[in-house]
Amino acid sequence: GLFWPDAVFGTSNPEWWRVLEHAGWVGFEVVVLILATQRTRREMMLLAERDALFEQTHASVEQQVELRTRELGESLDRYRALVENTNTIPWELDLSTGQFVYIAPQAARFFGLSAQELHTARLEELIHPDDRARVRTYVTAAVAGQGGDGDALYYRMITGDRRLIHVRTTLSPHTPGAPLRGITFDVSKQTKLEAELRQAQKLESVGKLAAGIAH
Repeated sequence: GLFWPDAVFGTSNPEWWRVLEHAGWVGFEVVVLILATQRTRREMMLLAERDALFEQTHASVEQQVELRTRELGESLDRYRALVENTNTIPWELDLSTGQFVYIAPQAARFFGLSAQELHTARLEELIHPDDRARVRTYVTAAVAGQGGDGDALYYRMITGDRRLIHVRTTLSPHTPGAPLRGITFDVSKQTKLEAELRQAQKLESVGKLAAGIAH
């Protein structure tokens, strides 16, 4: 403004107060720019904090999901090790078709059937003909909610390779519209031992009677 007044004030001989006017406008622009810059900075800080919180929450959720997935995987492995290596057979049965919705893999060995045959077979076809009426009555009572909690049914089954096995089945409380769930145990060895024990007791009684007669 001092060496080239035309460039600033538009005239070569400006009034003295034009300097103050020009300085005032410049000062006003500076104030507006400072306020705008501070506002923009605050908004950027809020966005940055929000993004940082989102990333932190996302990382925390991913960590929890990973931990939960690992726990579920370990639980599944324990379940398989516990259930699938025993003679315990958990299953789900579709009451409308009489076919298994789910049955533990070891059931194939248990029933002497392939996995495909097991899922297409009807449960009633595997039950000994003389025990089917009892099993049907037991299932009907359980579905109707008339079975006692923890009641078990002992019956015989005929496997795919024509073996006769003795089993014990316990049903879970039934929910209308849901598959029937239960657990079946192989008690053939236990039944055989009990039969042998009863036979031994009979022989012991006969022996005592014979000894008494002889005496």
